[in-house]
This record gives sequence, structure tokens and C-alpha cells, in this order.
Amino acid sequence: MANTWADYINIDMENAPPAFPSTGMEPVFGGKLSVADRSKLLARMHEHPQEFAGQDLLDLSTVPVWSDNKLSPRRVVLRVYLAAAGDSWVVMPGGLARVSASLDSPVVSMQRGGGSKDVWVLSDKPVDTFSLQRPRNLPVDLNRGTSSDLPSRAADHIFWLGRYAERSEHLARVLRCILNRLTGESGASEIAEWDSLITLYDCLESPHIPPAKDDPQGHLDQARDFEQEILSRIFEDQRGDSLNAMLNRAGRAAAHVRDRLSSDLQRIVSQFGTVAKVSDSSAWGYASAGDALAVLNRCIATLASLRGIEMENMTRGPGWHFLSIGRRVERSVHLVRLLRGIVVPLGPQDWPALEMLLEVADSSMTYRSRYFTTLQPAPVLDLMMNDDTNPRALAFQMNDLVGHCQFLASAPSGGGWPILQQKRMEEAASNLFNADVLQLCTPGEDGTRKLLNELLTAMDQALPAFSNAITLTYFSHAELERVT
Repeated sequence: MANTWADYINIDMENAPPAFPSTGMEPVFGGKLSVADRSKLLARMHEHPQEFAGQDLLDLSTVPVWSDNKLSPRRVVLRVYLAAAGDSWVVMPGGLARVSASLDSPVVSMQRGGGSKDVWVLSDKPVDTFSLQRPRNLPVDLNRGTSSDLPSRAADHIFWLGRYAERSEHLARVLRCILNRLTGESGASEIAEWDSLITLYDCLESPHIPPAKDDPQGHLDQARDFEQEILSRIFEDQRGDSLNAMLNRAGRAAAHVRDRLSSDLQRIVSQFGTVAKVSDSSAWGYASAGDALAVLNRCIATLASLRGIEMENMTRGPGWHFLSIGRRVERSVHLVRLLRGIVVPLGPQDWPALEMLLEVADSSMTYRSRYFTTLQPAPVLDLMMNDDTNPRALAFQMNDLVGHCQFLASAPSGGGWPILQQKRMEEAASNLFNADVLQLCTPGEDGTRKLLNELLTAMDQALPAFSNAITLTYFSHAELERVT
């Protein structure tokens, strides 16, 4: 089997990952394998040939490297760079030299302890001092920024940074509200509170089936399964709707526009990769409810810091407006779904759900200062829907959203702004806000509030349509999964 492509295959013998760099696989040299391991390797190659990548084994040159106060030989690879020049290429003077961790290592890799240094080509002539940079003493034209300063691809990532950040915070608040009650002294033992927890979780539209609305006293397994579902929704890496996955998406969106974000904002975003982690990240299933609550509190605080830096440090240019539009659209969508899921079907026994709604929206203290502890659907709906002084209310989102839309629509590049979808959204909001709150909260014969549901449904349809219209107008390159 010597001198075949199997001798130089890149494969992780335990996990057999596909041949992509993101898998972090280690190189394996077939010529050094035992007979049993080589047979195992060949069997996997025949079964899944597309998962392997082979390359020739080169006898690399060596260079002296100063390490540990002495010179020692190391394997070296020189990477050079080309620049296009018409129909040809020009080799740049210099490059990047990478050395192995030791002479015995046939692989030169930074991940395997190697190092790198820039390679300079010394000239025997005076160095040309020409530079494209403007001389310090030459005046520059003053510029306060225009809409053309923001390419559509950058606007796309900034828009989705706002949406993913807001989506992460909403998810963290809902999960914290549920987990607090599952682990409290009462343990959500009352039927009304248990049913309200299930109702609140249903608003997240999880593909996983939640526990049934039933008495948890006789079904302790249901409560334990529900707690495990919450932990999974926080930590599970492979779950697309988890908090961890959502924060990673926000981090990736920010990474694409790091050159447009301040250093303070980047420091906050850099924490997204670890904020939804426990100390033993290899097995989140062993995380306790206390660890999960600490993670959720830390996540909410981190996202609040991000929002504060956005408000205080970002220039009010197109990027900030797209970021804010993403936030307002996302928060509006979640508010509408909470109101549809909780207030529309609310019955006399479901009063704990109103308290949870106020807690998730961080409006409990405002409600108590106005109505003390009397929980009724009409004042809760008024506070969460019509009160334009409440930053968590739907009316506040709409007023702020319209202001951002007007700025972008009036910009020189705003000729294609989706005015029709914006008007549809504003009309749905106007119909909702102008309706009588007491009438909306009066249940019909079936116990539901049909008029409120109709108006909220119109908003629930108009908001995603408006977001999609922005995507199709400004971000024509956007991924299909983002258009939904």
C-alpha cells in the first residue's frame, strides 16, 4: 500500500469527519499506520470517498530557529503572494514563513504548535518612499457621511445583528421567567401556573413538543422533562433555535462588519461565544438549573450593554438606522406573538400568564406603580400595546420604526424603499392602536377575543412582509434562510 494516495490521507480516525477545514481534523500518514488501522482506513475510504482529501508528502526544507535560548532546526514552508497586473501576475517581494513545532514533525501547522514570521526581501537600493496616504499637512475635504457609505452587504449584516441580538434577549427573558418558576419554592405546582408556563413556552414556537397542560403534581417526570427542554434550549450547540446558536449568529453577523463597529462594541460582541456556556462545556446536560439561571442573567446583561453602546456610541448614519430597524421589527414580532398567545385566549384561571407577560417585557414595576397588584387583561394590554412611553410597548416600536424608515426613504439611495409594505404595516398598527382596549379585551362566547386576534394577526403578517421587502430591496444577495 506504500506510495498511494491513502498514505497521505487527512482523516480523524475516531470521528471520520468530512474533508473540510471547519472540522478541525488532524493529518494521518497512511505509511505509518498498522495493518489493522490501514484496513480500517481503506474500508472507510471505500464507503465514503467524498469525506477524504489526499495530498503528497513533501520533504520540507529546514531553517535555523531561535527558541529556548538556542538554535534548532525546524521544517519550513514559505507562502508568497501574487498581485494581478493586467493579464499577468506580479510576485510580491516577501511573504510569510511558517515553521513546525519540531524537526520530527512532518506537518507545519499553527494548530500543532508551529510559528510564523514575515519574510522581508532586503533591497540593495534606496527604498521608494512613495505612499498613497495623504500627507499630514494637506487639508482634507470634510465629510459627515452619506447613505452611499454603507454597502448593501454591510447593511444586511448590521440589520441582522440587530434582529439576532433582540431575538436572543427575548429568548433569554422567556426562558429565565420559566426556569425561575420551575425551580422556585412552589415548583409551578399549581395547575394555573403550570398551564401558564406551557402557554408562555408555546409563544417561542419550538419544534419540540412541550409538556401537556396538566397537573404537574402527579407528573413529576413532566416537570423534569420540561426543565431539560429549557436547558437544551439554552446550551445545545446543534439546535438551531437555542440561545447558544442565536448568539453565535449575532456574533457572525458582527464579524462581517467589524471594521464598522467600535472597539467597545466589538468587545461586547466577542463575549457572545462564551456567554451561553457552562464551566463544563463538553457536557451541557450536566448543567444545573442554577448554572442556567446565571447564564441567562449574564446573557441579558451582556445584550443590555450592547444596546447601551449602540445608543451612546454609534453615529446616527445608515448603519445605525438599519441596526435599529432590525431591533424594532424583531421586538414587535415577539410582542405580537406574546399578546396573541397569552391575552387572546386568556381565561379567569390564567391570571399567572399576565404576570409572566409583564416580567418578560420588563414592565412589572411600571404596571404596579399604576395599578398596584390588580392584574387585569385591559390595563396589561394597554401598557404593552398602546403606551408609547413604554420602550417595551408595541406603540413605542412602531413610532421609532417609522422614524428610521423616514430617514432611509429620504436618503439619496432611498428611491427603492418599500413604501407599500411600510404603509401596510402602519395601517395594521393604526387599526390596532385606535381600537377600544376594553372592547378588545372582552371575550366572546367561546372565551377568546376574536377582534383582538384579527388585528394582531394583521400585524403578525405585516411585520415579516416589511422585513422581507427590505431584504429584497437592499440585500438582494441575502441568503434564502434570511428572507423568511
